[in-house]
Amino acid sequence: MTSAAAVHLFVSLIVLVNPPLVVPLFLNLTKPCTPAQRQGVAVTAAVAVCGIFAIAAVVGAQVLAALNIDINALRGAGGLLLALLAIDMVWPRPPPPAAADGSAESPAIVPIAFPMLAGPGSIAVIIAEAAKYPGWEARGLMFAVIGAIALVALAALLLAVPIYRLLGDAGLDVLSKIMGMVLLGVGLEMLVGGLGSLLPGLMK
Repeated sequence: MTSAAAVHLFVSLIVLVNPPLVVPLFLNLTKPCTPAQRQGVAVTAAVAVCGIFAIAAVVGAQVLAALNIDINALRGAGGLLLALLAIDMVWPRPPPPAAADGSAESPAIVPIAFPMLAGPGSIAVIIAEAAKYPGWEARGLMFAVIGAIALVALAALLLAVPIYRLLGDAGLDVLSKIMGMVLLGVGLEMLVGGLGSLLPGLMK
């Protein structure tokens, strides 16, 4: 992998990962969190993104082949999950009652790290690039790109709080609904694209 190919991979992943798109969802999911907890969720999500991409680069193609899973099936499943999350953003449900011990399930891994940041599209790009450049020297450059993507995602999540202070609750609610509609379109496009590739007869 050349440096030009690494830059191309970085740009492709930034477009697919699209960290600013995640900010409204991140703020919405971490509303009840303290600043320290929100920062912890951001760090965990960034580390998870790095891990997901690294695993996809090393063994992604082999795992999908062993499980007989088509990448388009993964794309369709991720699109369905994104669509459901988007509907939740546009028509939010009442929050569940807090656990008796004060604990709550962290949204860092699902849905923030996957499928919002490390989605099926970006994972498919990683798997394809890893198959194209199998050497470990190329993998080193790929891991550097993955680390840079994780840092960009972390920066976007950490800047979510200043955005919240600027917009306030009302502004965040409006932005969340707008981005929910955008996210619904992205999810449906991924779902239809995945199903169309798996069942081409549906697209005729």
